[in-house]
Amino acid sequence: MSDWPLRTYGEPSWLCPHSTAQHTRLPCLWWPRRASDPPPSSLLLQDASNIVEYVYNTVANADQKARLLSELYGFQYKSLALTSQTKGLEGILKAHPKDAEKVIDGLGEVIQFHVEKGIIQHSILHKLAQQYFAHATTSQKVDMSNHLAEAVMEMIHSRPGALVSLASIAYGTPKDRKRLVKSMKGYVSKICTEPDGHMLMMALWDVVDDTVLLKESILKELLTVLDEVLVDRCGQRVILYLMAPEAARYYPADVTNLLKEEIPAGAAKKDPAKRRQELLPHLVPSLIEFCTEHPELSLVPGGADIIFEVAKQVEDATGMMEAVAAHLAGVDWVAQAEEEEGGKAAYAAAKRLLAASNAKGDNAGLVEAMSEAVKGKAVKFSVDGGGFLLAAVVAHEEAKKALQAELKKGAATLKKAGESAGCAVLLKAMK
Repeated sequence: MSDWPLRTYGEPSWLCPHSTAQHTRLPCLWWPRRASDPPPSSLLLQDASNIVEYVYNTVANADQKARLLSELYGFQYKSLALTSQTKGLEGILKAHPKDAEKVIDGLGEVIQFHVEKGIIQHSILHKLAQQYFAHATTSQKVDMSNHLAEAVMEMIHSRPGALVSLASIAYGTPKDRKRLVKSMKGYVSKICTEPDGHMLMMALWDVVDDTVLLKESILKELLTVLDEVLVDRCGQRVILYLMAPEAARYYPADVTNLLKEEIPAGAAKKDPAKRRQELLPHLVPSLIEFCTEHPELSLVPGGADIIFEVAKQVEDATGMMEAVAAHLAGVDWVAQAEEEEGGKAAYAAAKRLLAASNAKGDNAGLVEAMSEAVKGKAVKFSVDGGGFLLAAVVAHEEAKKALQAELKKGAATLKKAGESAGCAVLLKAMK
C-alpha cells in the first residue's frame, strides 16, 4: 500500500465505482501477508485509511471483509493460521483453546496501537474491538475498557462501535467510567440521537453509580438540548429509559436485548431504583417546563409518551395538561387529516395520550382540561375533524357529563357530519 500514489480526493469513493471488479478486490490483497509483519500501516495514513474503510463498508463482500479483518488479528493468530486447516478467528480459537488468550491479547495490542495513534474512528477497527470483547476473558475486558475509556466517542456511530462502548462502560472501573462520561462533554445531544450510540446513554442510567457525576456531566448538558432530544425517537428512548425502564413498549426488542447481553449482572453496585430517584429530581422539573411551553410535543411521534411519563413523576401536572389540552383543542384536525403521514401520526399521538389517561387514571387531568378547552365549541370541534379525539375524552365519565348537554343539542349536526369527522363514533360513545 505504501507504493500507492496517495492523493487527497476527499471521499475515497472515486476509486471503486470507476474500477473493474478485479481492481476493487485489490485492497484486500495489498496488506502484509507474513505472520511477523506489523499491523497494516495503511490505517495510519488519512487517505489510505479512508480507502480501506470505503472498501470494507461498500465494496467488500463477506469473505473479503473477513480477510481484511484477519490482517489485523496480530502475530499469534497469523502463526496459528499458517499451520491450521481452520480459518477465521472463531475457528482458530476453537482449534487452539490453549492459545486463545494469547490470540486475543494480539487483537488487543492492535486495538491499543490504533487508540494510541488516535485512529479508531473506522468501523473495521470497531468490528475488531467487538470481536475482542466477544472472546476476551473478564480481566482482558477490564484492561481494554481502560484503554478505550476516552476513545468510545469515535466509535458510537457504528453498530459494532456502539456495542464496544456498552462493553467498555460495563467492564470499566469507576475511574474508567468517569473518564468515559467526561469525554462525552459537548456531545450529549449527538449521542442521544445516534441510531446506535444512544444505547450508551441508556446504559449510563444502569451502570454508573456516581449520580453526582451524571448530574454535572450529562444531565446539566441534556437540559440545554431538550428541544433536539425530545423530538427524536432515539433521544426519547434515553429520557423514557430513565423515567420508565420497565415499560417495554417504548424500546425496540433488539435494543433491550443488547443492553442485557452487553451489561453483565453486578456491573453496578447501587440499587437501580435509588439511582433513578437521585437523578429524576434534576430532570423532571425541566421536562415539565418544556412540555408546558411546547405542548406541540404531544403531536410529535413519541411525544405523547414523554408527556404521559413526565406527568406520572409529579403529584400535580395540571399546568402542563392544560397547555396540552389547549393545544389539542386548537388543532385544525381537518388540515391534519389531509397530511397523509403527519395527520396519522398526530392523531395517533393525541389518542395515545388520551387513552392512556383514561386507562391509567394518573393523567385524568388531561381529560378534564380537554373537556374544559372544547366547552362551548365541542360540536364545531367534532365536525372539524376532532370527533375521534373527543370520543376518547368522553370515555371518561366526568368529561361525558360536562359535555353531554352541549353534544345532545348538536346531535343533528353530528349525525350529518357522519363518519368523516368521527362524529358517529362520538355519538356512540355518548350513549
